[in-house]
Amino acid sequence: MWMWADGLRHLPLLAMAQLPSTRHGRAQHHVAHAKASFAAASIAAGLSRFSSSENQNPLRLNLYRSHWVTRIVDRAHSASA
Repeated sequence: MWMWADGLRHLPLLAMAQLPSTRHGRAQHHVAHAKASFAAASIAAGLSRFSSSENQNPLRLNLYRSHWVTRIVDRAHSASA
């Protein structure tokens, strides 16, 4: 059983029996392919929700716009970065 862990929650995602190509988990190369596909989809979903906003990523490539001026703040060289 593959589980999703998020803090204190653990959610079941998929049982090996639901993937016939894995032969109930015995075909390890198919298990590895399925895991890689799931990981890629999870990463893509996370990246699509990420923005370099002041709340999500303070002092890292934050854009501030006012009237005709755009300021970019990126303090990546600081100790906290």
